[in-house]
Amino acid sequence: GGGGGGGADTMAADVLNISDPLYQYNSLYLQNEQGEAVHGNLRERMHTLHMQYEAERATGGNPNRLRELEEAQNQLAKQIGAVQQRLAANGMSMNQIFSQMLMRSGQDHEHLQAALHAHRMRLKSYLDLKQQQQQQGMMHQQQHQQQQFARMQQQQMQLQQMQLLQQQQQQLDQQQQ
Repeated sequence: GGGGGGGADTMAADVLNISDPLYQYNSLYLQNEQGEAVHGNLRERMHTLHMQYEAERATGGNPNRLRELEEAQNQLAKQIGAVQQRLAANGMSMNQIFSQMLMRSGQDHEHLQAALHAHRMRLKSYLDLKQQQQQQGMMHQQQHQQQQFARMQQQQMQLQQMQLLQQQQQQLDQQQQ
């Protein structure tokens, strides 16, 4: 890295070059990593729903409940299908980018893999850094919102007290009449 300072910013210039095939490849790679995780979660949920459905059916289940579970399974199946398509499309793009890089750079497979890996590590640490900064920002925001909320509550209480005083005054006036 450069002389510290910008941190994430100087790093961004280095790893987030859209026209750089390394970035094109690795952004797809990371998308697919997340996609695989999502896919795994969806598959697990599908399994759970299936078990619930079978259990419900075994006990001569409630037809409405069975319909709900069936509908939920259909929805999940669609989501799973969409994720699989996305993963496959990304995979094909990655293969294309990789073979173009091989041809252009004249590097062999291993060197190119190593370059991709090094870039990917930098990209990941950049994204992690970015996320930390966002989370810190979020925390400041939440604190700010909580303070605002507390102030509003205070104003609300002051208002209620004033109204109460006015009511008492009115009652006093009425009694005097």
